[in-house]
Amino acid sequence: MSGVYLSAATIGAVGRGVKELDPELLNGFAAVLGVSGDLLTSLTGMNQLPVSRRHREEVIETAALLWDVRHLAAGQVRQLSRMED
Repeated sequence: MSGVYLSAATIGAVGRGVKELDPELLNGFAAVLGVSGDLLTSLTGMNQLPVSRRHREEVIETAALLWDVRHLAAGQVRQLSRMED
């Protein structure tokens, strides 16, 4: 979605504060969360501004879907997956 490829361990390290957030990571998180990099910059207090990227509509919609799916139980996700077949 964002063009930034990270392992789950790296994402966790950023969340725990072990790995410093940089502009490239911030852009990746902005894409997945469906928000602007400018917003995350202001929330994190970063001095370095990320490269301004306008995300495509399908990226924004996918981020919103992923955000909503987090509320579903595993069985519900499996049921939805079977409905697609």
